[in-house]
Amino acid sequence: MSADGPSYPLLSFPDPITGGKPPTEWSRSDAREVLDWLVRMVGPRTDAFLEWVGASWADDRDLVLARVEAQATSLVRSPGFAEHASGPTTIVLRGRAIQYDEGLLLTAYGEALGVDIGLTLARYLQTELADAVSWVTERHGSTNVSYNLPVLLGPEAAFDPMLIGPTVARTLLKDERPGWKSLSALYATWAGMMGRPPEGSSVPRA
Repeated sequence: MSADGPSYPLLSFPDPITGGKPPTEWSRSDAREVLDWLVRMVGPRTDAFLEWVGASWADDRDLVLARVEAQATSLVRSPGFAEHASGPTTIVLRGRAIQYDEGLLLTAYGEALGVDIGLTLARYLQTELADAVSWVTERHGSTNVSYNLPVLLGPEAAFDPMLIGPTVARTLLKDERPGWKSLSALYATWAGMMGRPPEGSSVPRA
């Protein structure tokens, strides 16, 4: 990977994502296609991502996540990874229309960076929690924000890397961190939520 925006590898989405239908309208085969696509790319994308940040899976997990946070903060604020919203967005609260300025938004490169962060966290979670977690399609209610999307399901919670990762990237972009102080702390929170407190660092399975 390179720090140059246009050379950062974009995500090659499967047809259900590019087809225009929201996930709530996908068929079961559509959802399965997206699940298979994500599981296939976890290893290759996270290997390449850690190589870019100058880290290795053999390194201490907290040190790796600190490097990921530092490098991603710099990258997401560089040209090509974010752009200003075209104008204010209208939202309705309690029947009252309010103009809201979204400020900086992630571009496709910024979203790809965010997904890579999410996949890296997911790979560590999968290693830490081992057989207690598995990749599944979220089916818990069509109003669930992750409905029909791939999630890493644990005994107590489900981790959606395509939601959590870009959210982290937007947080780093705007320097707003509600609820977490570092990427390592965020990982520890999710590991605990999913059913087992993290105990030291470990090396992901190939």
